[in-house]
Order: sequence, then C-alpha cells, then structure tokens
Amino acid sequence: MAVSSIREISLGRDRGFPIVSEASYARARSTFIEGLIGFCARRAHASRLYLEIGRCVSTAAVLGLHAGLEDKNRATWPTLSRLHAALGDFRFISRNRLDSYVAYLERYGFIEKRRSSGDRRVTLITPTERLILLDAAFLGILEAAVRVSEDREIEPEARGPRPAHHLAIRREMMRHLGLLHRAARRHRKMTIFLERDSGCLILFLLLQAAEGSEGLDTSLRYDLGAEIASVSRTHVRMLIEDAERAGLLTILEPGGRHIRLSPRLWQATDVWLRDSLSFYRACERRALAARGRRETAGGIATTAGSEGDDDAPVDDATPLGRCRSAPYVSVMGTRP
Repeated sequence: MAVSSIREISLGRDRGFPIVSEASYARARSTFIEGLIGFCARRAHASRLYLEIGRCVSTAAVLGLHAGLEDKNRATWPTLSRLHAALGDFRFISRNRLDSYVAYLERYGFIEKRRSSGDRRVTLITPTERLILLDAAFLGILEAAVRVSEDREIEPEARGPRPAHHLAIRREMMRHLGLLHRAARRHRKMTIFLERDSGCLILFLLLQAAEGSEGLDTSLRYDLGAEIASVSRTHVRMLIEDAERAGLLTILEPGGRHIRLSPRLWQATDVWLRDSLSFYRACERRALAARGRRETAGGIATTAGSEGDDDAPVDDATPLGRCRSAPYVSVMGTRP
C-alpha cells in the first residue's frame, strides 16, 4: 500500500487510508474507541494528559522537542521558551496555561528539569520514563487501529526498537505540529468534546454503548460517566447538555438514562478520527523510512531536506486530511 506524504494528507490526498464508508474503517474505529476507553478509564492522569486537546498537543510537543535533541546543537535544546515558541499559535494553549501544565507534569513525575551539559545556565525539560512509557501505550492505540484498517499485521522487528521508534514518531509529529492546530480548528463540531476534560472519553462511552442499537440510542448515567472519566457528575451533565444544544444528541430521559445520538455526531467523529489516524500513519511510516535510510547510510542520520516532495514546506493553512469520501452513508461506517 502506498504511503501518503504529510503534504498529501494536508491536501486531502491520503489515498491509502480507508474512507469512512468502508468496513475496514469501522473496524479501525471500534479498535480505537475500545483501546482509548481501556487506556483512560478510571486513570485520572492518562485522561488529563491526552483527553483535552490543549494538554494533548502540549504533551506531544514536550516529547517531540526531547526526541529532536542534539546535545551539540543549542537550537534543538528542549527549553521552556522553545516549548512556548512551538505552541505560541495554538489558540487553546495560553502562556499561563502552558506554564501550569508543565508544573503539573513535573509535580507528578512526568518530566524533570535538568541543567544542560553544554551550558549550565540553561534548564532543559526532559520526559521521564513514566511519561515515555505512557505515551508509547497511547500511540499504540493509534497504531493498532491503523493495522486493523489495513487488514494486516506489521511484524514488531520491522519497526525497530520500540523506544527509539516511538520517539522517532514524536519527532515527525513535532515537525508538522501546525497541521494538528489546523485540524483542531477544522473540526468545530468536535470542539465541545476536544476542549473539555475527558470530553473524548465521554463521547466514546456514548458511541460504544450505541453500537448495539444501530448507532443511535444509548445511555450513560452521569454518575457512572463521572466515575469512569475521573471528573464530576456536573461536568458530565454540562458536557452532554452542551452537545444537545449543538444538535449532536438529544436527551430523552434525565440523568443520561436515555440519549439519542444524531448521525451528525457520528459523521463529525468519523471525519476527525480519520484525520487523526491518517496523520499518525504518515508520521509512523516516515519515521520508519528515516530509520531505514540511517541504517543504509551506516548509521549516519540523513538531513531533513533529503526526502524529496515529502519534505517540501507543508502548507499549514490547508486543513489536515480533508475527507475525500462520498457523503456519510451509515452511522456504523458501512454502505447501506
């Protein structure tokens, strides 16, 4: 299967990834939803790091800067100022909020600050093993969904050492961080869930429960949702009520006992998730290809400009992964 470049994704030309109406995509979606629920349910830190768009992108930036570190190249040092510069254009991450999040990561052992060996005046932000292992598990959910969509297994040895490959993927994502910002702005219907603590977990709990009823009728008691998502009952109630006002669902019985999802919610989720999986797929394969080139060159790393059209400047003003499929045809992702 051909590998799409980051540019092709940004222009909506990811011809290799299943469109939303294909059964393989439906399987990938179920795999992702099940994996994310298992990863975040009743795990407050995992939910906090990955289930709100601002903190999720900030986590990616911390790891991406670390992955690109070259001790002898001062411009690559992962400092707080570089983190601010990388995320300065993201409307959902203010400077004060980023400082608070970095303090949170340090307080709970996800990062540590250390002096640079090249200049003791400079403090570097370094992810701990705890964060690296957690992030590898998170990317593993995306990886599993992509493998299911392709109906094939990729042998572990083909990916190289997991820790190195994981950070190589984060390095690729860091190079195209602007696309994530554009994608988040594009998926306006999803912002109700993306910009709220554990919003995506609440969404996926609703979708998973609805799969047994033709994708429409579901239930999620507010107290149960709060327990699973590590938030308050009021938080869950307000989130679902906001989604109702946006026309994404209808509350038929109080307390979340009966909720009817709109096909618009499934469609918005599908377009967003397809974009996310396409982006991961391209970054993962580019990271693998780069490793292969380094091995072929005898361990000498290739430069960023040696990859042809893939490395031409990416047009960040173009929405990521514009869906080329026909209009949405089924809430379960299959043709009628």
